[in-house]
Amino acid sequence: RRTMQPLGRLGWWFLLVLGWIGQETSARAPLRAIVASTSRFWFNYRHGTNALLVYDALRAHGLGDESIDFALAEVFASNPRNPDPGDMATGGAQGRAMFTDETMVDKASDRVSGVHLLDLISSMAGPTAPWEGVDLVVYLTGHGGDQFLKVHSIDELGSYDLARALQEAVLKGALRRVLIVLDTCQAVTLFNDIAPLSPVATLASSAADESSYAMPRDHVRGVSTADRFSWKFFEFLMSPRSKDLPLAFISSQFDPRMLHSHAVFHAFAPGLAQTPLGEFTSSRPLVRGAASGSLIFGRCRAGSSLEGRGRVNFQDLEALRQSARPRARHRRTQQTGGAPVDLPSIEAFSTLAAFAVIVIAALGHRKKSDP
Repeated sequence: RRTMQPLGRLGWWFLLVLGWIGQETSARAPLRAIVASTSRFWFNYRHGTNALLVYDALRAHGLGDESIDFALAEVFASNPRNPDPGDMATGGAQGRAMFTDETMVDKASDRVSGVHLLDLISSMAGPTAPWEGVDLVVYLTGHGGDQFLKVHSIDELGSYDLARALQEAVLKGALRRVLIVLDTCQAVTLFNDIAPLSPVATLASSAADESSYAMPRDHVRGVSTADRFSWKFFEFLMSPRSKDLPLAFISSQFDPRMLHSHAVFHAFAPGLAQTPLGEFTSSRPLVRGAASGSLIFGRCRAGSSLEGRGRVNFQDLEALRQSARPRARHRRTQQTGGAPVDLPSIEAFSTLAAFAVIVIAALGHRKKSDP
């Protein structure tokens, strides 16, 4: 009768390593992201680029479109005031183009609401809902105040609503850990009602009674193209060492003199502050193009319409770019002091009409003054 020989020392080490690898694999939860801008109207252009910056950073870290719910309250690329129709950029001489045919917007225009955002967080919406045991990173930007975030300037997402949605998702096992990044005025107050010991970490752009400030105005577009906090957060995410740093380290990367406010980090659960940021942004290294250094993104899914009847269709955006290029060149030439160009016919007609009214009024006044 043959008996089993006891494992040697090498065999026991092999089993321990296999067990450790299995534990690490099972401990790594799927990662999802919610990125949303909640403001509309041209003067809020910067909120759209804020969201696009974070979206690009997550894509650069390897998070695919199937894992990102991306919402824009207004697609500023199609705004009539846009000097570069069909495109968005961060502005300046080194402006960074934002919209490409691989940008994937899931919700736009009126389909972005406080209820929609809460449903996403509580895992009742989204392409793969309901979620189960996932890690979630949430980025929100817009206008806010004491314990609320404005949506379209007519709707609100309150601190109590947010806390309830998070509690519901955690209790039913949909979410394992959550990181929320918020860029609004008085941002930290939106987290006032989150329950202690919740597996939630928060990063706010401003403390209570503080405002969140924009970057200097872009002279081509006439508005700021990014907020100070979001721009610095994007730069931090794009740093190769960011994924290895603990969450508690992030707030120290923001200079209050540059922000004009104080970034506030808080972890509600013990130990969450020491979690590496890479577990909420994906652990894959940044991928860059060999020729130009531009970010390499995956292919986007098919869209439907331009302004919110589903996903944004970039064939429509390309048609908008082509049709509006003469107007865009005319505006850029005027704004940058280039060679003079003919005014559009409607502007010429308005000028002639105004001149005619002045002449007629002057002649009428002269006739009345004659004896």
